[in-house]
Amino acid sequence: MIRTALVLLALTAIIVSVLALQGDPGSVQVIWRPWTMQVTAAMGVFLLIAFCLAFALIWRMVFWLIETPARLARGKVQTRRRQAIEALAAGFTAAAAGDAAAARRQTDRAQSLTDELAPLINHLISQITEPELPSPLTVPVQASTPAADPAL
Repeated sequence: MIRTALVLLALTAIIVSVLALQGDPGSVQVIWRPWTMQVTAAMGVFLLIAFCLAFALIWRMVFWLIETPARLARGKVQTRRRQAIEALAAGFTAAAAGDAAAARRQTDRAQSLTDELAPLINHLISQITEPELPSPLTVPVQASTPAADPAL
């Protein structure tokens, strides 16, 4: 919109300059009810374009004001979603560290902020409530001797 306004302003300046440099600049007369306005053609073109730009600016401001509630609502939803994702990240970190209480707090916080992340929240809850399974690296390996092995 700014580029368009600058282009229109430049065109207005060119048109006004060309009309002003001509030998007979011409005239514009506007009569409305009891008022009469008479200006040169260059000033008439300038006033017309200035009026159009002012009208476009006012029109855009009106729509900006009309769209404000929806814009604020979108911002609130995005903020709550971002906070819920941060809470889930903290919850997963706490679950990985083995801190079930902190993971539960972050899960509750994420649930209170949004409902659209339910699959992730349910996954975190299942990680918290799931009993510890032994890691394959922590299972003791039993050594077998050739004499004790019946297959040999």
